[in-house]
Amino acid sequence: MYTQRPSRIQALAGQLGVIGVITASYSVAFFAVAALCSWIIATIDGQAASWPAAIDILKAVGASWLIFSCWSLLGMAFGYLFRQSAMAIGIGLAYLFVIEGILFRVLNGFDASWVSTVEKFFAGQNATALLGSFGRAFPAPGAAPPLVSAGEAVLVLAVYTAVFAAASALVVRARDVT
Repeated sequence: MYTQRPSRIQALAGQLGVIGVITASYSVAFFAVAALCSWIIATIDGQAASWPAAIDILKAVGASWLIFSCWSLLGMAFGYLFRQSAMAIGIGLAYLFVIEGILFRVLNGFDASWVSTVEKFFAGQNATALLGSFGRAFPAPGAAPPLVSAGEAVLVLAVYTAVFAAASALVVRARDVT
């Protein structure tokens, strides 16, 4: 496909569009299933279903779409960079669990203020802060407040999404033979 038309960048643009549609579909599907389950539980319990405002639902779907897109494009960039999906998945999961999970938890134990400053620029913390801005049904006692506001989280995740798409385009363009 890449040796004929369309160019690699045009094919990548199509792939980016498909990822956008798939992540949007997942976001809508997750909320539809959650609404259905909530309705079923309320009906079984004999209670009236109480729904949030439509704007809140749209914001939540948009936030989910942005988070899904950011992580999907990280995987896409790794896939193009390493030329295989297995390594991209492995490195993406290692990054998520080791760097964003374990390393920051260990460093936070030393009460170093610079760790919180650095953490604000990572995608995982911003995704968590964005999700936390909608509140929690069961708040965890003693849980730390989000490091960033919802607006900052949206901005950081949007920048990461654009950077991952641009990185994919650079790698794809560098390998173009036309």
